[in-house]
Amino acid sequence: MKVQELTELALLDVHGLLDDEEREAFERAFAASPAAVQARIRREQVRFSDLTALLPDVEAPSDLRARVLQRVRIAIAERETSRRDGPGRTLPPILRSKRVSPVWRAGALACAAAAVVFAVTTIQMRVQYDELHAKIQSDVLLSSMLANYGPNHLRDMLFDGRTERVMFTSANPAVQGEASLWTNPDWQSGRLFYLNLPRQTGEVYQLAVLDQSGSVVEVLASFDSSGGLMTRDVIAASSAGKQLAIVGPGPNGEQTPLMVATMKGKA
Repeated sequence: MKVQELTELALLDVHGLLDDEEREAFERAFAASPAAVQARIRREQVRFSDLTALLPDVEAPSDLRARVLQRVRIAIAERETSRRDGPGRTLPPILRSKRVSPVWRAGALACAAAAVVFAVTTIQMRVQYDELHAKIQSDVLLSSMLANYGPNHLRDMLFDGRTERVMFTSANPAVQGEASLWTNPDWQSGRLFYLNLPRQTGEVYQLAVLDQSGSVVEVLASFDSSGGLMTRDVIAASSAGKQLAIVGPGPNGEQTPLMVATMKGKA
């Protein structure tokens, strides 16, 4: 028996698809084969015996066994009833085929091989899609940052050690929001970022300098908010070492410091 025929019979044998005559022929041919051929046949059988990757990742319901047994009992009862009520009408027993059709055998092997190839191809396509999606997201983010901040500001923000970031802290628990101010000695203005400030149309917020008593002594910028992440240029060169605040409408509508920060450096 040729190695290819022996391999085909081995793949069918691992799933119990050989009849008695074919199984005996396979075992005789396998025993007479060289050790290298036997090892190859066993490797193929092990590879095709594990169909875990081709099966859906689901768990069987806890009552599945009980339902199957119930259906078997019902089928047996119906068959017994049919025998009693209709003599001579019982179905003939289904005899097991003595041989497996070569066409069916070839089709079964082709389907198994196609399923393995399809699974591998699907996994590879998924990995390539994830990589492409990550690259597109990165390109979109970088393009947006370049458009908003310019190449020089973006490079300084990311890689210049002289660039300073000052974080604002909440001064009014009733108003939720975040803000930070970025400055650099080479910039003519600072860059203010703010997030989740209550939506307001018109320039109702102010970046201001406060005195020791917390009163506004200088307004550096006025701006609005869409409620999301926003940014704008502000005058910050003269505010080193001073107390800053983002001033806006409080719960009662009056202008009040919402967030405060202290600039680094000397005044």
